[in-house]
Amino acid sequence: MIRTGEVYKFETLSEALTQLNIAHSEVAEAFPDQIQDKLISTENKVRTDNDEPHTNNVSDVHTDIIEQKAMEYGLVQTIIDVLDNRDSEYVLLYNNPIHTVVELDPQE
Repeated sequence: MIRTGEVYKFETLSEALTQLNIAHSEVAEAFPDQIQDKLISTENKVRTDNDEPHTNNVSDVHTDIIEQKAMEYGLVQTIIDVLDNRDSEYVLLYNNPIHTVVELDPQE
């Protein structure tokens, strides 16, 4: 069977977010629970320093904190986790430093 789909190529997290239409909140929510807890903790430290109210919601974490954690976690694993949470089917190919994602069209 031959499947068709849309092809996206990227090298950086920023390019992946743009091309795959991924919001920072989607990245944060795709992380494992322990990493989400670290994100919230880091965000709340920043909020304490700025006299802002704390949050318990990972979607409220600032984008720079999410991006830093994504790079620590690994670009490939971050993208895999995000795509796993979506309803579409994907193929991820990696040829250093280029990442290729194919979003497969639904089967008929």
